[in-house]
Amino acid sequence: MDIVAAVNKIKENALLLVMVGIACIIAVNVVKSKEQEIRMLKSEAEVEQQKNTVIEEIAGNEQRLKTLVDSVNARLSKSAIDALGSIAKSASVRIVTINKQGEPALGPEGTYVKTSYDVILAADSYHKIGSFVSLVEQAPDLFTVDMLQVKSSASAADAERVSATVSLGAITLKEKP
Repeated sequence: MDIVAAVNKIKENALLLVMVGIACIIAVNVVKSKEQEIRMLKSEAEVEQQKNTVIEEIAGNEQRLKTLVDSVNARLSKSAIDALGSIAKSASVRIVTINKQGEPALGPEGTYVKTSYDVILAADSYHKIGSFVSLVEQAPDLFTVDMLQVKSSASAADAERVSATVSLGAITLKEKP
């Protein structure tokens, strides 16, 4: 019986060894699949980080673009106001105030931008107001006279006997892309 008991013990040990071996193979396969999942997740995380970097760059570029557009618009407004100043000087009228009215409006199909201004003028005669309006309409800067309201001063002693409110549109043509 010693031999039979020894054979049975070997069979039990062999069965345990086979079960341990199968468990090890299963464990190795599970670990490999989890490692692959981890590598895939790391790769996805890197891709998402790159996307975030690109989005941050785009946001920064949008801010820079907005700053540039505001700067260009300010320069365009300044050049329109400078042009009006030189026209007023030529017509011998005084500009009391210039007020920008609202946001610039796009023309059909975005071909131009129209910025509206209310200009209050003072002069010593109706003729000088008329000269100003005529020079504005002839200006190479593409101004439109949208409204003109002229008032005379109640005081005869006033050197600037005439005042006028002129609504102007400054038109800037846009280049086609």
